[in-house]
Amino acid sequence: MRRLKNFHTEAVDYDFFVTYRDREGKHRVEVEAGHLCDVEVELFREQGYTYVLSWNQRHPYFGIERFLGSQREGNLYLSSHEAIKDALGHDAFELPSITVAKKLSRLVSAQPRRGRRT
Repeated sequence: MRRLKNFHTEAVDYDFFVTYRDREGKHRVEVEAGHLCDVEVELFREQGYTYVLSWNQRHPYFGIERFLGSQREGNLYLSSHEAIKDALGHDAFELPSITVAKKLSRLVSAQPRRGRRT
């Protein structure tokens, strides 16, 4: 898994978009995490998928969305202290973002095609 540095985020009203480029071209996708204030976003790529990792320490939250081009292929949201601790450990917000992305991407890959929220 590698971190993407060239991406752009944009908030439009209550929608949040990320624009990035891959081998298929330029993509602008709506992500579900951005409407929260103080959200942090990073992008990663692995095996042709683009992962959008978002988190907010103030409102305990982690989310990851997996895209193939512009098509959302899976997602996972952790929005309670218990869910975050179960998936990432009690020091989740101290982990490097790439470690969080690797752990959550494995969970997204293991679930059925539809996303889930915990």
